[in-house]
Amino acid sequence: MSVTFQIEGQRPDHEDDATFVNLANSNAFDLLAWLALPVEPCGVVSARELAARCHRRLWDVDRNHDPERPAHEEGNFTDCGRRAGYLRERTAELLRLTERAGGAGIQWS
Repeated sequence: MSVTFQIEGQRPDHEDDATFVNLANSNAFDLLAWLALPVEPCGVVSARELAARCHRRLWDVDRNHDPERPAHEEGNFTDCGRRAGYLRERTAELLRLTERAGGAGIQWS
């Protein structure tokens, strides 16, 4: 399963990565928490508010550098982990999406 962030009222153009950001559920929920947004499977936030949150997370201070999350297995569940800096990279992608949004919101589902 995955979560797609897109400009409210617009369909993502899957030929153009600049029109959406798609993440696995666990990474999307971690990103929402990282940006201090409600960790919900669906939601919307104004592009302006999201841009401010993204800018704050992209400041070059220690607390804004996300560590590697190692892979692990629990029974039949496998978490592939993620590299250090992944949340910052995705935050930068969301910031670019807010710049395209103008006065619209950014929704996720």
